[in-house]
Amino acid sequence: ITKAALDSVGAQSIDDLIAQRSAAARPLYEAAFSSTKPLNTPTIDRLVKNPLLQEGMKRGVSIIRNESDSSGLPMRLQDYGVTGFNAAGDPILGGVPTLRLLDAAKRGLDTILEAGDKSIRNQTTNKLTQYGRSVEQLRNTLVKELDEVTKGNDGVSLYKKAREAWAGPSDVIEVLSNITNKVERSRDATDVTG
Repeated sequence: ITKAALDSVGAQSIDDLIAQRSAAARPLYEAAFSSTKPLNTPTIDRLVKNPLLQEGMKRGVSIIRNESDSSGLPMRLQDYGVTGFNAAGDPILGGVPTLRLLDAAKRGLDTILEAGDKSIRNQTTNKLTQYGRSVEQLRNTLVKELDEVTKGNDGVSLYKKAREAWAGPSDVIEVLSNITNKVERSRDATDVTG
């Protein structure tokens, strides 16, 4: 199953698919991030004050910092509209947040939702709890606003195009990972020799 799925998207392995996803999405994200459009809408101004969005920023910036350190590529705080960090490690904004910072906040919210602890997901049904749904709504409101403010004169959102380029392969990667995990759990469950 895995080989057929990978062949259908022109990849030899999940690692190849991850590399293809990055190569396809990177220039679109860079184009979106290079926009000079102001991001100080009433909705964004309200969202950046939300404690959970601030936690998402902190997590997202931490993810990007880790990726930067591991790849050897520099992370320039000014690209994120961050002037530094407070004692708790929270980013200190230097005015209007940038798209890079708000995308980092979205990535941070994604990790909160993906963590799936019992405050986010019902451990029996794996469905979002009421709190989990509120986190998802916050993330969706942020994404909708970013899609709106990054529309060009042609009405197309560069940010949305970048996310779509990333999401397509991500869906395939997730399905393949789930299949692999289920096969491994099935093998573990039938191994009674131990």
